Amino acid sequence: MKKFKTLILLSGILISSVSFARFGGDGVLLDVNLYYVLAKSETKLAGQGTQQSSDLQSTIYDLKLGYIFPISWYVGIIHSSRSDSLLYHYDSYGSSDGISVGYMSYTGPYFMVHYLYQSNRGEYSRGTGVQIDVGCKFEANDHWVFGLEMSQRNLTYQKSDTNASLDYYKVAEVFPMASIGYLF
Repeated sequence: MKKFKTLILLSGILISSVSFARFGGDGVLLDVNLYYVLAKSETKLAGQGTQQSSDLQSTIYDLKLGYIFPISWYVGIIHSSRSDSLLYHYDSYGSSDGISVGYMSYTGPYFMVHYLYQSNRGEYSRGTGVQIDVGCKFEANDHWVFGLEMSQRNLTYQKSDTNASLDYYKVAEVFPMASIGYLF
């Protein structure tokens, strides 16, 4: 909760201290990115009449708030949340908080690097890592932008709630995301 209050405070400071400017100007971007997949699988063993099926549902969203400088440099913060569900069997939730730098104009290609300093996922906690986003944004009107990106995330968790002898647990993911943003 303390991190969320810090996020709100920083967003208020950033929003109140800038004016909206376009095409090479500076300003604040509030961006929401979403990834969703529903995967189905079936398994049938030879010689057996039983068949097993499973449905995996994953949702990831990134909430990014940052300042775009006149030279197109981006500095900001990120909060990421995820939900993984093997339907009818297992649910897992997680989140990450981090800081961001990158190159971005209001429209066109962009590149961001996020250092995720606090991550948890299911039974795993004390995670840190890096996320890299590469994408392209398009202008809908004077304030709204939308886009697509590819994200690569590498996280290492140092603690498990169920396995005290865990040294580390590493996760590497690549996923596409759709985004919508508002320019202040």
